[in-house]
Amino acid sequence: ANSSPGSFQYMEKLYGETKGLEKILEFYEKELKGKEILFVNSIKNWENNPSFKYNYNYWKRKLDKKCYKFIMPNTKKEQFDKFKKYYDKLEEKPFLITPFIKIKKWLWENKYNTAFNPLPVIDITIDKTILYKNLKPNKFFKIPKTTICQTKNEIIKLMNKPEFKKIVIKPKSGQDGKDVYIINSIRQLKKLDIENKEWIVQEKIKSKKHKFHNCDIRSFAIAGKYTGSFLRLLPHNFSKVLTKSKRTKMPKKYEEKIKLATEEVVRQINKML
Repeated sequence: ANSSPGSFQYMEKLYGETKGLEKILEFYEKELKGKEILFVNSIKNWENNPSFKYNYNYWKRKLDKKCYKFIMPNTKKEQFDKFKKYYDKLEEKPFLITPFIKIKKWLWENKYNTAFNPLPVIDITIDKTILYKNLKPNKFFKIPKTTICQTKNEIIKLMNKPEFKKIVIKPKSGQDGKDVYIINSIRQLKKLDIENKEWIVQEKIKSKKHKFHNCDIRSFAIAGKYTGSFLRLLPHNFSKVLTKSKRTKMPKKYEEKIKLATEEVVRQINKML
């Protein structure tokens, strides 16, 4: 999870509670000892990111005056200079939360106290090539055959191999299923308008369906411990994963397996740091 994980809002809609944010709040009360929390974002990200607003409003309800925000008009150098002047004037220095990688990088490089996932963690989790190279298959989860291609022609050539007859392609960085494509034939790929850039290409694996829907899993861990998950149902006959797909509760019969796999992923990521 990022320091401002967007899918928490769906946990509340599905289950009536958000254990992940509750666990973060417990950490705040125990480790940060009541320090103020300052949310930092750009106006564009603030307006286009309802997930961030949800997380901010959650903290605001819980902490009231101990939680506030600083919204930048943009992320140009002069705006960071303004933030520095604003921050330096504060008598009590708050911990900072931001979902924006560019802001998080600047804060980290300038040695500000950022609450929760620091930049080194984000550098690993945002770049899928690092994850796939370093995650090791084990008794809790498997990893599909994975490679990197730079052009559509490279992907077409790869699809002539038996293990890549059907594939999933995704950008090396991204989130929530954006620009993830499921390709069942070379003909389908040729019709697809994709730019030449670094693409992660994986063999398409067979997966169980939920009420006749293909689905993927959104799972959460706080401090290395599983706090919940849900299924994202994908439309029938889809070729592109949609970020606005329907969400539904995780069937209880899968909970233990998801818990063990999630915690093992976190354990392996911690070893990469």
